[in-house]
Formats: sequence, structure tokens, C-alpha cells
Amino acid sequence: MKTNSILKVSIILVSLIIFGCSNSNDSVTSMDKKIDKAGLVIDEMDGVSVSIPPNAVLKTTTLKLEMHEDSAEDIPSISSIFELSGMTGSFEKPIVIELEYKDSDSLNTDNLAIATAKSIDGPWHILPGCVVDTKNNVIRVETMEAGFFTIVSGTDWDTDYDTDTEICTDGDTSSGTIECGYNNSGVLQTVCINGIWQTVSVCVDQSDECQNGNTQAGDTLCGTNNKGVLLQNCIKGTWVDSKECIDPDICIADSTKDSTTVCGFNGNGLMEEICKDGDWTLSGVCNDLDVCTNDLSRQSDITCSTSGTYQQICKNGQWVNSTCITAGCDPAWGIYDEDSKLCWLKYTQSNVYEWASMDPCETLPMNFGNFTDWRAPTEEEYMALFNNCGFDTDSIYTTICDSCAESTKCNSLFPEYTESTDTDAIENSAIFWTSTRSECQVYVDMNNGAFNACGNVSSVNLRCVRDVQ
Repeated sequence: MKTNSILKVSIILVSLIIFGCSNSNDSVTSMDKKIDKAGLVIDEMDGVSVSIPPNAVLKTTTLKLEMHEDSAEDIPSISSIFELSGMTGSFEKPIVIELEYKDSDSLNTDNLAIATAKSIDGPWHILPGCVVDTKNNVIRVETMEAGFFTIVSGTDWDTDYDTDTEICTDGDTSSGTIECGYNNSGVLQTVCINGIWQTVSVCVDQSDECQNGNTQAGDTLCGTNNKGVLLQNCIKGTWVDSKECIDPDICIADSTKDSTTVCGFNGNGLMEEICKDGDWTLSGVCNDLDVCTNDLSRQSDITCSTSGTYQQICKNGQWVNSTCITAGCDPAWGIYDEDSKLCWLKYTQSNVYEWASMDPCETLPMNFGNFTDWRAPTEEEYMALFNNCGFDTDSIYTTICDSCAESTKCNSLFPEYTESTDTDAIENSAIFWTSTRSECQVYVDMNNGAFNACGNVSSVNLRCVRDVQ
């Protein structure tokens, strides 16, 4: 008969020494069969067949079937003694043992039975429910346990041997001796079936609640938001809390931190993350130290002078005071000097050849800001723009100062003028009248910082100022 294709089968032929009073040269044929939940029929050995139904075992088990050629002298056996071993406890379902007997005219089949024992030395018991198949010369019976099996015959069986088939009451249960359960702290239960105690796969009398070395999630709360539980270890059959917390949360509720997402006026900030439901999520808040976008400007409410406020420019993300804007000096057309409280007109008049008795600024055709108090700057007001001014006795100039480019105040108000090292060179485009007069009207060269009067110039420019209070 073919076995299930998923089973691994190996047949081993060995020679063994047989028990006690048997011949020392008795041969024993044995085979190992690996069985799982699919079941198995073992019929390769002469004189015996074992049928194991599906789900008769809980896990893969290796059964060993051995045949003892000679009968034991202690029982009236008419067949070989077969031993089925390798099973711990009872099968989940009854298995069928089928043994073959030799046909004989003197054999009374009515007296045939299958006897079983836990060991070769007995005690032997008759298995109830035997069925004799005279057509095929076999006798079969169901049993829940492995052991030794043989065919017996004769009317003297009941008087000469331990054949009490009613050693217990069907349905009774008892604690067996086969260890089971967590850490082998229990024993398999035995049940009385057909008058014989049979071991079943029910583990009773367990004292341990777990297998040593195993772990599980306990019920002691822990973690950042008290949503985790302590891991438990099985120690000496009892679950014991460890210090390890199994926690799904990774952060404390409502706590915040900077993310890696860039934001802000100049890309220098980071988006904030907030802990919700134990995990980080963007809050929509940008943590940015910058308060403005670089290079933008605005009019602030910070006062300067007596009636002005600062224009501010954004540098490195912060507002910085730039120019003082007063009501009388609009930066659209004026340059305000807070030290002198003068508003210098950005625009100049070119080629004003002569200084008349009237200040040319008084007739300024461009009435900037609707003011009528424009005037020409004095020599002293111009000199206040330059550094290191001194009287010059060796040149045609009355006073020599650092150039506008070298002078802090002048360069901050009028950065368009470049330095000239030649004080004798007359840069007509940079020469401006002052309102000061000595023998002649004094003018200033913005490029080289030289002041003069009555010089030979072809044209002089005019820049007007007004006082802002």
C-alpha cells in the first residue's frame, strides 16, 4: 500500500537480541515511519498492518514498528509479537491494528483475540472489540495506545493469564504518570475506555502558568503617555514583569520640537513639530528668528530729529534704522543730515556762472515739497561734511580737507563723488557754490575737498539746503 506523498519514510533492517527466554538468534525486523496530521498506513511488514487516521497525532511523530519472530513463552501467542513505539501518551483517534494468522484446520477462530501489553513481560490484556476476518486470515482491533501486540488463542486464556478486561469503569478519569504541560509540571490524564485505562492528550494538575524563557506583553501600563505595557518573562513557571516597556508612542503628548522642514522670511527657520497620538506631526508654526525679508525697506515709527521717523532696511532678517525721514525732507528728493538738521537737495543746478547779490536757491524754480526757504549752504556747513580740514597757505585754496570719498559724513550722504589726489585739477562737475563770500564767492570741490574763492572756473554748480527743525 502506498503512503501519503508528503511523508518521509525510511526502512531499517537490524538484528537485535530478544528478551529473556527467547532464542538469542531471533531476528527482529523494524522500521521507522514519520507521521503527521495527514495519517499513515504501515503495511510493508509481513503479518501486520497499522492504520493511523488523519489528525490522530498533534504534531509530526516518528513511530517505530518492530516484529519479534518467536512468540513469548508466557502467553499462548499464535503470531509474532509486534511492538509499536515512539508515541508519547495516547493517539487523538483510535488506530487499527491488523494481525495475520496462519490458516489451520485445527484453529478455532472463535477463540482468537489480540492481546496487548506495555512491555514484553506483561501484564497482557485482551483488547475488546476484535474482529476476525476468516476470508483474509486476519484479526483487527482499534486501540488508543501504542505497545506490544500479538494474536492469542485457546479456552484456557481466561484462567491462566491476566485477562481482566474490566479493570475500570468506562468514562472514569484519573491522573496518569506521563509528564506534560509547561515545564512538565502536569501529567496526562487517563480515561477508562472499554474497561482499560487509556492515556489521552489532556494535561492536568499543572502548577506552572507559562514555559520558562518565554515572553509576553503584560498588563502593567508604562511608556511616555502610559499607553505601553511592560514585557513579561516566564521565570520558574510564573509571569514576571521586566523593566522593558513595549510602547507604541515615540513622544510625549503636546511636546514640540523643530523639524527639518525649512521655512521663514529668508529660509532660516524650521517648521515646528508637535506630538499628537504619540507621534510627531507638523503644527503649522514656523520657528524663525528673522522678522523681515532681506533688502526690503519700510518706514518705522521710531522718531529721529524733532519731527522725523527712521526709514528701515532689512538686513540679516532684522530691521535696521537707515535714513531719518522728516516731514520737511522727503527722501524722494532730499537727503537728511541728522547732525546738522539740514535737508540737502538731491538735485543740483548746473552751470551757475555768477553769484548775484541774491542767493540763487531763493529763486529755485523746482519748488520741492512746496517749501520756499531753500538756500545755498555756507562754507562751514560744507566743511562739516569733510574730515581733517585746515587752512592752506601754499596753494590757491583757502582750505584743504580730505576728499569726500575719504570723509565719513560726506561719503555717506554723497557716495557718488570719487577721490582725486590732484588738488590743482578742477572737476567742474563736482564744484559747488557756498553762500560764503570773502574777496570772491567761495566754492568747494567735492572730489578733492578743496575750498577756494575767485578761482578760474568755467562753471559752478549749485546744491540747495533747508533747515529742518
